[in-house]
Amino acid sequence: SPEVHWTDGPAGTMSYAVAFKDTTIINSANPANGYHWLMWNIPESINVVPRNLSTPAKPTEMGGATQKSPIGTKFFGPCPSTSCTSRKKDTYSFTVYAMGSLTVNPTGTVQQQIQWLESNALKKTEVTGTSDAAPKGTNCPTTGGPDGAALFASKCVNCHTAASKANHTAAQIKTAINGVSRMSGLKTMTDAEIAAIAAFLKK
Repeated sequence: SPEVHWTDGPAGTMSYAVAFKDTTIINSANPANGYHWLMWNIPESINVVPRNLSTPAKPTEMGGATQKSPIGTKFFGPCPSTSCTSRKKDTYSFTVYAMGSLTVNPTGTVQQQIQWLESNALKKTEVTGTSDAAPKGTNCPTTGGPDGAALFASKCVNCHTAASKANHTAAQIKTAINGVSRMSGLKTMTDAEIAAIAAFLKK
């Protein structure tokens, strides 16, 4: 988790809550997947969520506050480029809610809890940014377009190693696909995807 600071809330603030959302997904056909993480019952004396927040439901550094995410209790960060056939950039937001009670008890899913905070906060403030993050260790393209390594792993690795096909050109790959009947499932690949595999094989 990154470090998140905020200034004091309005008169009557007795605690804070913080939520992290993928607003690109929230404004899409499957909004539930955009609600990543929240923490509530942060004491009014605390104005920061520290970097690398610990993972228990009640982190010791947060004065009794509770955190929750769809993956358990730990912070769930940005990861829009999950498939890595192409890199995506989504907009994300941190929202801080000033609450008029020492303790609140939002219930339900992470989405329902954040929506409850939206309806019951005294005030809120929000900061947004973008991310094209991918899963750790994934070789996603940095400039968009197909990821040749991921395509080779999903389409070719059952029959070939990258070393055995090193430096094969896009034309050679396309000819091989068109010439072998058992590769019929690969014939739907686009020229851009074949070119990406060829670029990967040159590395």
